[in-house]
Amino acid sequence: MISVIIPTLWKSEGFIDRLAQISNNELVGEIILIDNAPQDIDISHIPKLNHIKEPENIFVTPAWNKGVSLAKYDKLLIVNDDVETDWNVINLAYPYITEDRGIIGAGNKCWDNPQGEFRVEEFGSLMACYACLFFIHKNSYIPIPHELKIHYGDNWLFDKIKQTGKNNYAIEGWVMGGESEQTSGLEIFNERKNIDADVYRKLIS
Repeated sequence: MISVIIPTLWKSEGFIDRLAQISNNELVGEIILIDNAPQDIDISHIPKLNHIKEPENIFVTPAWNKGVSLAKYDKLLIVNDDVETDWNVINLAYPYITEDRGIIGAGNKCWDNPQGEFRVEEFGSLMACYACLFFIHKNSYIPIPHELKIHYGDNWLFDKIKQTGKNNYAIEGWVMGGESEQTSGLEIFNERKNIDADVYRKLIS
């Protein structure tokens, strides 16, 4: 089984429907929803849901860390609330989520020009949207420093995992969609993202 971890501020239209679609997948054992929004939304009808209501916004990467710490299962899917796809991707990726591998993220062509059949390939450098949807074994996850809130959590994981000698991977031949960064792209978070950039430079220096 797999634990699915999703942070949300409820800015993405259709998210409740996507939660239901994910819950319907037979390999999903639980959905850990880190709810950073002030409003209360009734999602009690969705099975498998562990709804963690935060008293204030803890942001993205702390939500990833919290979700991983709470996960019942070793195989993890961490996904943005605005990603749209055929959730059979879980079934196809499932055999690849092993502790000898690092991140398995969404490859470049998944977003614009998917070609061929589903496949998982070694991947040497980080790219935009890679961490909008990624699979990882709990034993490969390296907690992200709490100073990083929105950006550079994927950089941290990608680089730190490479340093352990494990390879990172990308999914290709699969269609990913949705409006990327519907929440983190909001102007109110620009200052926080600039802070994250400075923090990350100091962490890796």
